[in-house]
Amino acid sequence: MPENATVRIESTKAEATQANCTVDAVARANDGRYSIDLHPRHDPSASEAFAASHVRRLEAMRRAGAGPEQQADGSWSVPHDHLARAETFAQRQQRDRLVIFSILSPTPISELAVKAAPTWLDRELEAGSSSAVRDTGFGREVRTVLAARRQWLIEQ
Repeated sequence: MPENATVRIESTKAEATQANCTVDAVARANDGRYSIDLHPRHDPSASEAFAASHVRRLEAMRRAGAGPEQQADGSWSVPHDHLARAETFAQRQQRDRLVIFSILSPTPISELAVKAAPTWLDRELEAGSSSAVRDTGFGREVRTVLAARRQWLIEQ
């Protein structure tokens, strides 16, 4: 992790993901089967890479003994209780990984106010979620830099 990077630490969620819900919906529409080829038929806007990410999730669940089975043709047989199994899988994962670290920016926060590129501060400003930041310590620094970033964007 770069020195002075801004990171987010979040607790993991022990629930079925949106990907699990999508797999379940595609499988229910296709006699309990999921594949990279079936996914775009259900959702024409889905790319092959997007469908492949769902296959990786199914493979991780299979390796953990959580249900879906890959067929000889490359498709997946998705059980009717897929979402319940996905939630159980997530709960097992949570025991091994209680928190998730993500790098918001490798650039020190003090340099972000005038950075001529999109930053995580822009996402915060767009979401309007700065009120969740405490007004002490690093939170105060974030509030100050968010205000400076807002002003810099207006000037641009």
